[in-house]
Amino acid sequence: MRYGPFVHSELKYIPDKGNLNYKFFFQTSTNDLYIASYGFNRSSIYLHEIFVFGFGIKVERQDIKRPFIE
Repeated sequence: MRYGPFVHSELKYIPDKGNLNYKFFFQTSTNDLYIASYGFNRSSIYLHEIFVFGFGIKVERQDIKRPFIE
């Protein structure tokens, strides 16, 4: 397991109709080995090469409150 900084951003869209929520997300991260390599090899490694970028869409079902049935 490696450690390092990361950034996560998320935008949630809840439509008026339907029971699904949509989350659009972007994240970037790096780890301690990449940072150390960059520190010692700045002439051959560019800063954008040590970061990993990701983006996507998450679809979630809304909680449906069902009436109590006896």
